[in-house]
Amino acid sequence: ASLGKMASKFGAGVRELRTDPILVPLGIIGSVYEAIWDVFLLAWTPALERRSVLTFYAESVATGVDGVADDVDVAHAADVAMGVESAVGGGVEAVQHSISHGLIFATFMVWSMLGSVLCKTMLRRHSPESLMGMVLLVGVFAFVMPMLTHSYTLNLVSFCLFCLTSGFNLPCIMMLRSHYIADRVRATVTSLFRIPLNISVAVILLAVRNHSDEYLFLLCAVFFVVAYGFFLRLSALISKRNASDDNKTIAALPL
Repeated sequence: ASLGKMASKFGAGVRELRTDPILVPLGIIGSVYEAIWDVFLLAWTPALERRSVLTFYAESVATGVDGVADDVDVAHAADVAMGVESAVGGGVEAVQHSISHGLIFATFMVWSMLGSVLCKTMLRRHSPESLMGMVLLVGVFAFVMPMLTHSYTLNLVSFCLFCLTSGFNLPCIMMLRSHYIADRVRATVTSLFRIPLNISVAVILLAVRNHSDEYLFLLCAVFFVVAYGFFLRLSALISKRNASDDNKTIAALPL
């Protein structure tokens, strides 16, 4: 009985997707953002740990800290300071330098909360779909930065920037879902996108588990680009529907 009820709900969700074309890009955008968060939660700790070691190592060589500068090549240290990936290795692993994981994660949550506060203010003048486009573009930048530099500070700032976008994303996507997806099928429609996408993310993570974290950040940037493509489709459909509603309203006015 429960299996039949579940099949009935999924059938209703599929029929809703076929009826309203807005639901497809909306569902994909929301699920892709959740997938990006899954990847980020796995990647940020090793990424910042490695960049912290690289930064500490390069600064140690530059300032001549005892026990470091005497054992490494100066050119090698300069490469590390410039963020050259080939410089990783050798004496880098010998440097012991930890980061405060709890403090950093708390900082991420503060930036996410700040994003929610700013989103609430900006929604007074802007539509949720217009803010969504800005959020997706900023997200692309936030994950391109870690691929361009090994600076611990710049990478931490880029991660905080991503968390800021998450504070915008949740209110915007919830408002759009509540407006365009009926209450009776909202959870089902969301699950229809979330389940296959999470499976895809798990497969991708298994495929790149032996690669550097840059591959994960590239994956997140690509996801953001894909989400932005569907956002353009969503914006076009919403504009078309709004124009149609305006025409119907004008036609209904008494002459």
